[in-house]
Amino acid sequence: MSPEAEQPRVLIEPGPCRPGTEHGEWLTSWRIRNLSAHRLDVQAARLLFDRFRSSEPNLAASVRIGAGASGDLEIKARCAEPAGTVLKSPFLILVVRWHDQDWRLFCRLRVEFDDDSTPRPICEAVTAQAIAVPEGQRE
Repeated sequence: MSPEAEQPRVLIEPGPCRPGTEHGEWLTSWRIRNLSAHRLDVQAARLLFDRFRSSEPNLAASVRIGAGASGDLEIKARCAEPAGTVLKSPFLILVVRWHDQDWRLFCRLRVEFDDDSTPRPICEAVTAQAIAVPEGQRE
């Protein structure tokens, strides 16, 4: 594979959500599996959707995930949907450093709210986009 075609490959597995300290706050858990041959450093994470969202920044420190390894994230989400609601457009957006390049990973989600209104995120697709560095700022 040519260097231009290389990009980080990950599997994002949502874990269980548990109530936070405030009404409408949930602690969401995520397992990030690095399927590539290079280390992946998760620098920021954000849930983006008006009815399933987080504040930025959401990580206290970068999460380093070795080649072929997994790492766990916990992100506070704000949502308060009734049981049976399905949100079809939320995104988990990760800013990562991979193979000496900054990337955004976009995880398209479907979020289902179970009988007690607990959110259950489901990862439907992950895409990667290199973050361009302005010409004058390149090393």
